[in-house]
Amino acid sequence: MALHTFVAGDVLEAQQLNDSFAAVGGMTLLSTTTLTGATTAVTNIDQTYNTLFITVEKWYGSSNAYLRGYMNADTTSANYISQYQRHRVGTTTQAQEGTYELTGWVEGTSQQDNLQAITIPNYAGSSMKTWHSYGYMDTDNGEKGVYYGAGSYFSTTAISSITFAPSAGTFSAGTVKIYGVK
Repeated sequence: MALHTFVAGDVLEAQQLNDSFAAVGGMTLLSTTTLTGATTAVTNIDQTYNTLFITVEKWYGSSNAYLRGYMNADTTSANYISQYQRHRVGTTTQAQEGTYELTGWVEGTSQQDNLQAITIPNYAGSSMKTWHSYGYMDTDNGEKGVYYGAGSYFSTTAISSITFAPSAGTFSAGTVKIYGVK
């Protein structure tokens, strides 16, 4: 692909942009998984990308819960730390420290709408792992809010699987999409 320097009057066609983006990397959908039961594992995560970008959409459980993520099926709490904050409309900001929590609270057992986005850079590398997350919620009791958080997984092993679990109860619904980013 030749490099083109744009000058006044040049037009970039959509196919040219798509070809250019694909040539330098981009984001590829690696898996789409429905959340069910007490845990849902996504295994055999492709190791050829630089970053994982994960979305968790419209999930809720049988109990009020937040979303946990166990890297490589590791459930040893001493191997994790996380901190997150939430703000619901009409209330004060609340913060909490945890261990495996990928995202903040989701409340209610018939969630109306929510979306979490989680980024894990250098997931295939040999250094300790970190993530950050953000999202919004619209709960079954009509509360709306946002939250964000960050955490670390104290392992130098590449992440080849993530097991998702609610902090209480079981999953009633939800979809996880994992993307690889070059």
